[in-house]
Amino acid sequence: GTWTDAAWSFGWALIGFEDGKPREIIAAGSRIFEAGVEGDIEQGRDESRAASRRAARQVRRQTWRQAHRMGKVASVLQKAGLLPEGDVLVGHKRDAIIKVLDQDLYAQFKNDSNNKGQALDQLPYFLRAKALDEELAPHALGRAIYHLAQRRGFLSNRKTDKDDKETGVVKEGIHELEAAISAAGVRTLGEFFANTDPVYEKRIRARWTARAMYEQEFETLWEAQREYRPDLLTDTLKEKIHHAIFYQRPLKSQKGLVGRCELEPDERRSPWALPMAS
Repeated sequence: GTWTDAAWSFGWALIGFEDGKPREIIAAGSRIFEAGVEGDIEQGRDESRAASRRAARQVRRQTWRQAHRMGKVASVLQKAGLLPEGDVLVGHKRDAIIKVLDQDLYAQFKNDSNNKGQALDQLPYFLRAKALDEELAPHALGRAIYHLAQRRGFLSNRKTDKDDKETGVVKEGIHELEAAISAAGVRTLGEFFANTDPVYEKRIRARWTARAMYEQEFETLWEAQREYRPDLLTDTLKEKIHHAIFYQRPLKSQKGLVGRCELEPDERRSPWALPMAS
């Protein structure tokens, strides 16, 4: 048989023998099986036809999960009095509430001595840095925490990613940022970005951040503000908000996709990596 660009062809022939030697071709033909993949098969650059559909489905799921998570975070903050009233479970309504809040807070802190004339989109970083040393009003504190949920950083789900080039780039970027934070002598990621000018320096959104950076900042920010509002910032509320922001679903087990052994039908097939399977 031979491969073509889109199929596998298999030729056959029925040969007549006489005295043990081939004498004639009785019949011959071929069968063509359409390839179940797309791309260059001979070069090993093929992929399943379902790959594009799977990728699109994954994007839809991730978008829905992020929107659901942000709605949950906003709801917990709102019930604690840390965000304004309104419908925060519907995406566009929640965004409208946050935009109005940003405008109000920006007008309030525009002339703050520590603001340094930063633009509106830098406001959340300013609040995250200010919360480390000064008491924030409930809605300002809620906005800072909500921003942590929007940018909660990278967390690998892989058991091992030593050979993953993309993950390697991410980790390299995270190490560079950690070194920059250490060199700047600041306490948190938010404080570092609050002192970063995206016009003259590398854009904030172009940097790789780690989940641990945000969890550390959440702990630091919470403990700093608890001194001013111990009756509001309780351990119970902290646990609820932390779970809403940082909870990540574990990977779904794929054991059910492993076929049955031909020799032991009641058992699953062994991985080829096992010596007994070779």
